Amino acid sequence: MPKKKGGKSSKTGAPKDWGATARETWVNIEVRNSKWASMRFTSLMRTTETLETVRRLIVDQHKVSLDAGMRMYLGAECDPDCEFQPSDFMLRLEELEMVGGSKNDRIRKIVTYEHAPFASALQLPPLAIPIPVASLPRGMSTNIPRGMVTAAMLVNGAARPDSAVKGEEGDGSDEEGGDGDEG
Repeated sequence: MPKKKGGKSSKTGAPKDWGATARETWVNIEVRNSKWASMRFTSLMRTTETLETVRRLIVDQHKVSLDAGMRMYLGAECDPDCEFQPSDFMLRLEELEMVGGSKNDRIRKIVTYEHAPFASALQLPPLAIPIPVASLPRGMSTNIPRGMVTAAMLVNGAARPDSAVKGEEGDGSDEEGGDGDEG
C-alpha cells in the first residue's frame, strides 16, 4: 500500500470573498391600480429587468391599452414627483431606486398606475343584449302568494296592486253585475 503524503493541498491562495461575488438580486413588484383595489397583483422580478417589462406585465394582466394614457408611479400614491417619465422605461429597476435582495428577503416595491378607462365604473359600456324574461302563463298569476310581484309580471303588465284586482273582497265591485239592489 502506498504511503500518503501529508502535505499542503495544491489549492493555495487568498481566501475567496463571497460578498464580492456578483449575485442576482430580486424584488417583489406589487402593482396597484389607482382606483380599484381588486386589481392588484405581485410579481417577483430581477432588478436587472427594465421598467418596460413591468409595463408589459400590466398590459398582459389587466388588458390595458397603452393608447389610453397609462401613467405609472413609484409608491402607493399618484404623486407627480414620483411619476415615471418615458425615458425611464428603458432603465433597469435597480437604476430606478428599486433595491433588491435574495428571493427569500421578500423585498417589496409598489408601482401604482393610472388608466383613464378605469377611473369610474360609470364608463363601462352599456349592456347591449336585453336580459330575457320568461312570461308566465295566464293562470300562473293566481298561484302567486298575495302581495308578491315577479319580474315577469312587471314586464307583461300583469302586476297590479291587490286592491285593483276585480272580484276580490274590499274592492267595491262585483263581477256578477252589481251589488244585487237593482231589480
